[in-house]
Order: sequence, then structure tokens, then C-alpha cells
Amino acid sequence: MIAKISTDSFITEMPLIIDSKQEKALLAPFQAGRQLYNACLGEIMTRLELVGNSSAY
Repeated sequence: MIAKISTDSFITEMPLIIDSKQEKALLAPFQAGRQLYNACLGEIMTRLELVGNSSAY
């Protein structure tokens, strides 16, 4: 196994100062992304269970 070379790095968090209109505009795509992710995850879990239960597997 090859060792991973790491470099020094840092993360900083800064508060996002927005008004309610901007918040609505940001929340809509995040909500859509969350729903899409959960729909895909549910489909994957269903298919995984079907594969596990199949006689060919």
C-alpha cells in the first residue's frame, strides 16, 4: 500500500450574513438536493436488497 502524502491545511468557517430573501433562495436548491439524494439512496437500498435476496446472487 502506498502511503498518502499529506500537506498542512486548515479550514475556517465564517458566518454567512444574508437576509430572509437570500436565505429562501439558498434553501430551495439545498432542499431539492437533499430530496434527490434521499430518493436515490432509497432506490439503491431497495435494489441492494433485491440482489441479496436473488437466487443468482
